[in-house]
Amino acid sequence: MADTHLTLRKLLLFVAAISVSLALTQSVSAQSTLKDRGTHRRPQMLSALAGFHFDGRYGAGFPMALSGRYYYPIVPDGFASGLNDEFGLEAGLDLLLRFGSGDAGIGLPFTGLYALHFTDRFDAYVKLGFSIHIHRRAHVHPYAAFGIRLKINESLYFRAEAGYPLLLAGIAFAF
Repeated sequence: MADTHLTLRKLLLFVAAISVSLALTQSVSAQSTLKDRGTHRRPQMLSALAGFHFDGRYGAGFPMALSGRYYYPIVPDGFASGLNDEFGLEAGLDLLLRFGSGDAGIGLPFTGLYALHFTDRFDAYVKLGFSIHIHRRAHVHPYAAFGIRLKINESLYFRAEAGYPLLLAGIAFAF
């Protein structure tokens, strides 16, 4: 079990390093729009993500997560008048697996997402909310994460996030 936690910590540091590298690359190559005060169209998104979960209640084995998310922008131009920000709501479904033990659970996360758009192709966000976990019985847990979205084209984004209880990466389809 200790080896699994050490491996997950190393993976979390690796994903954080890649995220920072992508952010710096995009910040240098794209025009900065953090202080853009214009009106913005923010797309709804469907995301497919995979990663790891940190909840020990699902028994022994290697902890994998397969996740889907739906994001709906509520305040597309955000709350801060001098920043290019946005606020929206996100809901999803997590399939939480433990390879090696055959144990599994389901998570239903509901969060508020606040994003800062550093360029026209890159934003960073924080999410706060709760998740209903169903594993033998239902539990309600806090959900907190930070993440990035990197726009590949008008309808496809790369997305990565780290927090409790998940470390995820995948793609998002904008519409």
